[in-house]
Amino acid sequence: MYCDLAGGVDPKPATEPFDRALAALAVPPAATAYVWDDHSADVVGAHEAGLQSVWVPPDRPHESHLTDPDPEPTHRLESLTDLPTVL
Repeated sequence: MYCDLAGGVDPKPATEPFDRALAALAVPPAATAYVWDDHSADVVGAHEAGLQSVWVPPDRPHESHLTDPDPEPTHRLESLTDLPTVL
């Protein structure tokens, strides 16, 4: 994902990094799913930009994860190996 604080492009959850990636790929937001592990940046940013979200919370025993996240991700997976089930 592209961001450039010095150039005025804020990081996720700002929508501009998503918009730039979509423009570079020439794909519409509604036909795109963004997959990653951080709810506050990735799921929130994807939803704000009109993309579907696939949230894969990291398996880090010392971290707690949201049990009722807002916004709700389009898909929540336990592992990236499950990704084909939602594509």
